[in-house]
Amino acid sequence: MTDYPPSTTIFDTTNRMRRILWRANQLAAYKHNEYVGTVDLLLAILKESHPMSLATQDCGSAIAAFRVAGIDVKAISEDEELALPASSDMTSTDKLPRTRTATMAIGLAAKEANAASSGKLMSVHLLLGLLRAEHSAAYRVLSSHGCSLESLRKATRVFSIPSF
Repeated sequence: MTDYPPSTTIFDTTNRMRRILWRANQLAAYKHNEYVGTVDLLLAILKESHPMSLATQDCGSAIAAFRVAGIDVKAISEDEELALPASSDMTSTDKLPRTRTATMAIGLAAKEANAASSGKLMSVHLLLGLLRAEHSAAYRVLSSHGCSLESLRKATRVFSIPSF
């Protein structure tokens, strides 16, 4: 059985998750991409949790999982593969289609939320979905910084973040 397409379970998404998906679209447009990819999703997770919120509990479930797992969020956000071009003009503000891998990662995130009986699709589920998409650029970035699916799942259990 394959992990694609996502299950038929419908999930409510948190406001943060909706902002992450919107921001990923904006980042892809900013980079003049025709599609939203997994790196755009990862960068949107990191950008959504700006430095002011990193000092508080209102940093989002993905960033909380990074903290518990001992992952340096700043180092990931400074990774050269996530670097934005110097250009400041966007090609479009229209909704861009997602790459197959980005769509698969979101489907895997839904499976993570389902396995956790969460009922809401959260940023940590998207992060876990990105780690399950092992052939993606986001996976390469995350794994190069010591992130693993098991370490982040373990971290979600420490704070009782709804995850698998």
